[in-house]
Amino acid sequence: LAASPIGSTSHRHQIDLGLEANWSLHDDLLISLQGQSIHAFYRINDNDPSLLAAGSFQSGRAEHPFAGSVLARYYLPMDFIFKASLGRRVRLPKFHGLFGDQGYVLGNAQLTSEKSLHYDAGLNWQRKFKSWMRKIRAEVNYFASHHTDLIQFELTSGVARASNLGKAKIWGVESLLSFEFLEYI
Repeated sequence: LAASPIGSTSHRHQIDLGLEANWSLHDDLLISLQGQSIHAFYRINDNDPSLLAAGSFQSGRAEHPFAGSVLARYYLPMDFIFKASLGRRVRLPKFHGLFGDQGYVLGNAQLTSEKSLHYDAGLNWQRKFKSWMRKIRAEVNYFASHHTDLIQFELTSGVARASNLGKAKIWGVESLLSFEFLEYI
């Protein structure tokens, strides 16, 4: 709720419904499915003083995106684990991006949800010991994500405003090598 002593207020209501299921096939394969149904309802009034341009936007709208993912983990011989995931994520506009803060952030009633497709795959190895060296762990993971309707804040003349700026592709490789020594160190 964006409230002001001048003008009308605007509202955003959101309902999320989620479901997760896990299956263990044999003792070596774990599969996990996750889903989320998101329902966002906006009522934005033309004379809300927290918005930049009165009358230049839709008064009422709704978004009903779906987000979900699938994850697989396979236990290999010699303490190796292969893991991979694929998912669709949704980032709804934040309150201050839609309605501003009546200060340095101007509202943008035209913001839509940022959507992205994420995937990764990796190999993990871990070995535990009963000595001064307690555990060694190594990982290498590849990841990538493709974003559309990217939400970014643009700063002009000391005032910020959120906008959907387009697309982004992010990818890379992460690695980790860790050693765990004595129990209390």
